[in-house]
Amino acid sequence: MIFFGEAQHTLDEKGRIRIPSIYKKDLGVNPYFTYGDGCILVYTNERANKFKEEMNLIFNDDAEFYDEEKSEKYSDLMKGQFCQEDSQGRILLPPALVEDAGLTKNLVMTTGGNHLQIWDEDKLKEKRAAKRLAKLEIKKI
Repeated sequence: MIFFGEAQHTLDEKGRIRIPSIYKKDLGVNPYFTYGDGCILVYTNERANKFKEEMNLIFNDDAEFYDEEKSEKYSDLMKGQFCQEDSQGRILLPPALVEDAGLTKNLVMTTGGNHLQIWDEDKLKEKRAAKRLAKLEIKKI
């Protein structure tokens, strides 16, 4: 599953969001939310369960299957959780993820390819501006 597009939405005072309609069907039920680099990463339930299978091999007691590089890659993924919608269609985001990503009221959900990313709107604008500036600096050289 590859996601496309971008949508703005809000975080309510209790830390809940609604999945934007452009992603809702493809994301499915009980998506998995975990730490990203300045954002929250969101995976389909199916993709997260594949991670779990891979992690069972990575963290297997059998040293033959242990892979230190993959272990580091998946360590943040293991700290997330599956979340489900309430009767009003809202998802309560784990407070630790909200704090770590620095989310405030205005959010942007955007694609990360096979997952979604939830960004604070201002942080994403700053990140994109810095990226454009870096490209301009490279062109000057």
